[in-house]
Amino acid sequence: MNDVQELDTIAEQRMDDPFVVGRIVSRLRKNGAVSQRSKDRRSFEIFWRDTGAYWRCTILLAQDSDDALTQIDLHGDGTVRVESHEPCSVTVDPSEDLLVISRFTKRSER
Repeated sequence: MNDVQELDTIAEQRMDDPFVVGRIVSRLRKNGAVSQRSKDRRSFEIFWRDTGAYWRCTILLAQDSDDALTQIDLHGDGTVRVESHEPCSVTVDPSEDLLVISRFTKRSER
């Protein structure tokens, strides 16, 4: 299985869960190594940048937007800082070189 297929397979997991509306999967610190799935037809712009002190992954609501779904900072000492503006689960797996974000329905939509 190549890298794209692996990311696609991971993104597809849990999509049958009625509370999961989408999944975003990315290789850590690598732009372009991303897969997305969504039930609500939303698509996000994902990019990584090295700030010098840590790596930041920003997931924007749209390519031309400054509004973020999440922002994740990965520090060299293993510290992870997450800001999320919608309900989601964030998994950072250094051993698998993966960032996985599961987006959930809002309580009002349940």
